[in-house]
Amino acid sequence: MLISLLHAYSSLFYSYNRWFGAMLLFASFLHPFSGFCGVLGWGSAVLWVRLLRYNPALIKDATLAYNPLMTGLGLGALYNPSGQMIVMVFLISSITFLCTLFWWNILQKYNFPFLSLPFLCTFWGVVPALLSMHTIQTTTFEVYYLNTLYAWAGKEGLAWYEYLNGQLLPVFLHAFLQTLSVIFFQNNIFTGFLVGLGLWIHSRLAFLYALWGYSVAFGFYWFSGIDVAQLLAFHAGFNYIIIATAIGTYYTVPSWSSLVTATLAVFCTILLAQGLQHVFTHLHTSAYSLPFVLTSLMFLWALRQRPLNQNPQLSLVQYFSPEKNFYRQSNHNERLKNLWYIPIEVPFFGEWIVSQGYTGKHTHLGEWAEALDFVIVDEEMKQYNRDGLRKEDYYAFNKPVTAPASGWVVAITNVTEENEVGEVNTTENWGNSIVIKHAEGLYSQLSHLRKFSFRVNIGDYVRKGDWIANCGSSGRSPVAHLHFQLQSLPAVGAKTLAYPLGYYLSGRQGRKVLQCFKVPKEGEFIENIALNPLLQEAFNFLPALKNEGLAALWQCHTDAYNASYLYCPATQSLAYFVHDGTMFYFTNFEGDKKSALFYFYLACYKVLQGFYEEVEITDSFPLDLFVSPYNVLNDALAPFLPLTQASYKLRYKRIDDTHHTRQIVLESTVEVRFFKQLVKKYSFTIVLENGGIAQITARVGKEEIIFKPPTVI
Repeated sequence: MLISLLHAYSSLFYSYNRWFGAMLLFASFLHPFSGFCGVLGWGSAVLWVRLLRYNPALIKDATLAYNPLMTGLGLGALYNPSGQMIVMVFLISSITFLCTLFWWNILQKYNFPFLSLPFLCTFWGVVPALLSMHTIQTTTFEVYYLNTLYAWAGKEGLAWYEYLNGQLLPVFLHAFLQTLSVIFFQNNIFTGFLVGLGLWIHSRLAFLYALWGYSVAFGFYWFSGIDVAQLLAFHAGFNYIIIATAIGTYYTVPSWSSLVTATLAVFCTILLAQGLQHVFTHLHTSAYSLPFVLTSLMFLWALRQRPLNQNPQLSLVQYFSPEKNFYRQSNHNERLKNLWYIPIEVPFFGEWIVSQGYTGKHTHLGEWAEALDFVIVDEEMKQYNRDGLRKEDYYAFNKPVTAPASGWVVAITNVTEENEVGEVNTTENWGNSIVIKHAEGLYSQLSHLRKFSFRVNIGDYVRKGDWIANCGSSGRSPVAHLHFQLQSLPAVGAKTLAYPLGYYLSGRQGRKVLQCFKVPKEGEFIENIALNPLLQEAFNFLPALKNEGLAALWQCHTDAYNASYLYCPATQSLAYFVHDGTMFYFTNFEGDKKSALFYFYLACYKVLQGFYEEVEITDSFPLDLFVSPYNVLNDALAPFLPLTQASYKLRYKRIDDTHHTRQIVLESTVEVRFFKQLVKKYSFTIVLENGGIAQITARVGKEEIIFKPPTVI
C-alpha cells in the first residue's frame, strides 16, 4: 500500500518514481493537517475501490487516487483541524472519487485524460457547502506560518528561513520555489525546495521544462505589465509549470519542437488564467488548475489530428520518465521503423544489378514510377555471353524467380511469346506476369517472365523464397530482365507503391554491405540473404525455454499484443525480441542490468541469420540502459545536444563448414562514448553448436563472465 501512496503523490507530476513520491509526501506534511488529509483522501479512494471491487491496479498506478488525494490536501490546507473536518474530508474525497469515475468513463472513450477535472468539480460544487457549517473554520496556518516555524525549529530555523526568504535567493528563483509549493496549497520556499529537488531527481528534463514554463510566464507578466505577484495568487503560476511539463515532456517526446509547443501552451494558459480568474472572482472561488486542463485537452486534440511521427512526436509508449520516453522512442524511430513493414525480400537467387530504378529513364514513369528492373552482368558489365544475339545468351534468361514474401497468388498471365533480342511487345506491355497478395492493400507483381515457366496457379499459397517462375523476355522487354513492383491493387499493371525491400546485400564480392528496409538505387548490385540453418535454429526461441547454464531458468512468452519476450524469474528481467526469418533482434529490456539475460540482450542485440565474414552488423541502444556519471548532463541536453552514444557491432568470425555447419563463432561489442571518448565497453564471444547457443563469454573491463543462454525444448 505504501507504494500505491507514493505513486499517487508522484503522479501529480506524471511520474511513478517512488523517491520522488516520498519527497512529495514529506513536503505535504510541512503543513501537518494538510498532509494528513491528503493521505486520508487517498485512503478514501482505496476503500471505494475495494468496496466496489475494482481492479486494484487502478490504485497502484494512481489512476483513481490522485484526485481524491488533491482534494484532501486542499481541504486540509484551507480549514482548521477538527473531528468534523476529518469526517468532511473523507466524505468530500469520496465524492471526488465518484466524480473521477464519471469523467474517466466519458473521456476514455476518446482516449483523453481526465486530469484534475474531478478535483475541480468537487471544489467548485461541494466545498462551498462548508461555508454554512459554523463549526468548521478556515485556517490561519499560512498567516501565522512563522510562529509555527519558530515552534518547530526555534530561532535558528526562523533565522535561516528569513535569510533564504529575503536575501539569498533572487526574486525569480524565490518566486519559482514558492510557486512549486502551491501544489500542496502552501506558500513557502521549504516546500517548494523539496518539490523542486524531487522533480530534479525524478527528471532533469521535467525540471528544466518546469523552470522554462515559469520563466516564460514570469517574462510575459513583466512585459505585459501584469503584477508578477499574481503568479502566486489564485494558483496561477503552478498552471504554467505543469502545462510546460505535461505538453513538453509527458504527452510529447522532448525535442526543440516540443519546447516550442510547450512555450505556446504556456502563452495560451496565461491568457486563459487571466480571463477565467475575472469570472471566478465574482463567484468567490478560484480557477485553480482549470487553465492547465483546458489547454492540455486543446493541445492534445490538435496534436492527435496529425499523421504519426510528425514533430513534436506524441509519446506512443509511456515510461513515465521524460528521459526514458526520449531515449526509447528516438531509438525505436530509427531502428524499429521496419516493424511497420512486411519484410519483402529480393525475388531471385544470387547477385543481380538494378538496371532501372524508381523514376527511371525508360518505362518507370508517372503512376508506374516506383518499380525496379533487374539483370545479371559479368565482370565486364555485359549482360550476355557469346555475341548476345539470342535471348539464351543473356545471363538473366530462364533464371529462377522467387516469391518476395509469403502470400496467395491472385493473378497470372501466361500467354505472351518471348521476344527476340531487341524486339518489344507494347500491345502486351507487362508480358507474362504473376501477382501475389501479401496483405490487405499490399501486392507484388513480377513481370516479363518466361512463358510456361510458372510453377504455381491462381489461388496457391506461396512462401517467401519459393521458386514460382523463370525470368524471360516477354512484353515490353528487348532483352531478358525481371520487372518487380509493389502495388495496392491485385490487377496486373496496377499503380505502383513506394515500398522498401527488407534485407539484402549490396556491393560486389568482398565489399558487400547489409541494407535494411531500403529501396535499391539504379546501378546497385544486390543479393538475397543466404540463410544459415544453425543461426536460424539457435535463435528460434519459442514458448517453453530452459537454461542449462549459470543463469536461472528462463521462459519465453508472448504478451497481449503478440510480442515475444524472454523472462528470467530469478531477476524478474525481460527482453523483448523479434525474429522475422532473416534477422533476430531485441526491441526492449527491463530489469536487472547485471543479469545473464541483460548480457545476452547486449551480445545478441541484432543477428543476421546468414553467415558473411565481410558483413558488419551495426546498431544503437537507448541510452537509459547505461548508467554513467555523465548521465545528469546528458539527460538535460539529450533532446537538444546529444553528448552520449551507445553503439553495437557484430562480426561473423568463424564457420566450420558452409553447407553442413556444426559450429559458428560470432563476436560483438558494445561501446558507450561521451563526447566521443570511450567510457564503457562490453565484448562478447558467442559460440553456436548443436543447434543452439553453446556459450557466451562476456568481458566487462577486467571481469569475464561465461554462461549458456536457454535452449529450445
